[in-house]
Amino acid sequence: MLHPVDLAVGVAIVGYGVWKRFQPRRPKTIDIDVPYLLNIPPEVRLLVYDFVFDDADDRVPLDFLQPLLTCKQVHDEAFPLAFSRSRFLFPVRTIEPPFFSPRILKLPAAKLSRVRHIEIAWHCHIHDPNTFDAFFFQLAHGPLCLDELTFTIKLRQCLNVFRLKWAAVHPQPRDFAKYITQNLLLMDNVQKVVFPNPGIEIKRNYQLLFAPNKPCLRLGGTEDAPTVEMAPKQLGGWHYSVVREGKNMKSWRLELTQPRPEDKSTDHMLCEA
Repeated sequence: MLHPVDLAVGVAIVGYGVWKRFQPRRPKTIDIDVPYLLNIPPEVRLLVYDFVFDDADDRVPLDFLQPLLTCKQVHDEAFPLAFSRSRFLFPVRTIEPPFFSPRILKLPAAKLSRVRHIEIAWHCHIHDPNTFDAFFFQLAHGPLCLDELTFTIKLRQCLNVFRLKWAAVHPQPRDFAKYITQNLLLMDNVQKVVFPNPGIEIKRNYQLLFAPNKPCLRLGGTEDAPTVEMAPKQLGGWHYSVVREGKNMKSWRLELTQPRPEDKSTDHMLCEA
């Protein structure tokens, strides 16, 4: 037989449960002392990051990545997306080791591996294009995995020679164009390399230097009687194309993209043969 006290407690518990069930639910209050972004589910925060780091074309990388400084949790959750969508600008002012002067390349490999877009701003002289070998070798064997690498010449002395009437036979433009169309190594960790027009104002010079389907000029003859001959370009392993956006030549660019898998297999068969 139940004790009266136990029966009273049981009735009270059941009655409280029934009463609470039929009470109108109040909205959950948010503690304003705790950051609201960290209160929502992680899946929702990822959607927020997707809107925050949406497009970096017109934004300076420093401003684009500034939300990562909010707190450690936001940084750890958002940096993979932010780094993959940011367009990093790397100025290079010396060709002596170390080649990479920007501090960002001192970041851990886990972060560098997230970078997808880099623009190299070249502020050095181009005395010998072979000096690029060590530079691109470091890019090809580092932790980077790029969708696009843009190489822009910034030094005025270098740009001036590309504007000359006979730029196609001038040693510096000629050797530079020959290097990027014939000798630039195929980097497996870079999908596309872009070379904007370095200031060429004569269409014929641009075609002779960079157009893959046009011949180049080659010096021949002797020292006493030099001659200029037309010769086909011996292209390297990339797929080369000239992109023309509008009639203004300043917007033209040479794009080097990874060859298709069937092209790579064909080249491999030719090497074996």
